[in-house]
Amino acid sequence: MEERIVAFIDILGFSEMILENEKNPTDIPLALKGTLESAFEVLKPNDNDRLDGNETLLQWKKQLQYRTFSDCICISIPTEVNIKEISFLQSCKLFFKYLCNFQTNLLEYGHNYLIRGGVSIGTYYATSEMLFSKALVDAYNLESKHAKVSRILVHQNLIDKIDSEVHSIGYRLSEYPLMTQFEDKLYFLNFLNTFLTDAVSIDEFMRNEFGNDNNLEGNSLKLKDFRIKKYIQLIDNKLGAHAEYTQEVINKYHWLRRFLLSESEKGRSTPYF
Repeated sequence: MEERIVAFIDILGFSEMILENEKNPTDIPLALKGTLESAFEVLKPNDNDRLDGNETLLQWKKQLQYRTFSDCICISIPTEVNIKEISFLQSCKLFFKYLCNFQTNLLEYGHNYLIRGGVSIGTYYATSEMLFSKALVDAYNLESKHAKVSRILVHQNLIDKIDSEVHSIGYRLSEYPLMTQFEDKLYFLNFLNTFLTDAVSIDEFMRNEFGNDNNLEGNSLKLKDFRIKKYIQLIDNKLGAHAEYTQEVINKYHWLRRFLLSESEKGRSTPYF
């Protein structure tokens, strides 16, 4: 038994996809397979994780575990990764970034899937035959009872630990860039801010899109605005192409659109920690 940070993820609309495919066989199973494979690639250790000869990220990713069953995914990392260069807060940042990248990969590719989830911290025991974890139960309860829309909620026990760590380096929890609140008091992962915690990603994006520009704060906002516009267009296209969607499904897309618009109005960058 060890302590791990554990995420439980559910792909929304999976049952409807199965029923639709039974009535009218399509490429949905293959498309979903391809999208999931692309999303899981961000979690797998590879040679690109060796940056300038430093294998720290590679060592961290080797401690990730993930399992899938039907439309459910469990992803976890030890609370203590035993890597000198990576603190608890840095490990959280990496884990949250990979969860957010998993979310955006599913949104951007294939059939533009929405996900919902929860992430917690606690006891964890796993073998090839079983999985026994209080953290997984907490994460599942967040997803199934509280998330309601397409977001990955953060459990209060993990929030409290992050809050303590953030205060120890002179910041407030409200300044932590990878968690946010919207329309209620529940904290969830802000997938729009993953690049904003990484100056290298911002620099790479700006070179590709706009040429060289050394204004880090201004560039971070350009990148965020770029992503917001992209996702709003994706949502509008999706809803326009599927008049058969139930009101429940439409409401999930509308919530996501409102969240994107609210983030576009903030107009400020976030701390790089």
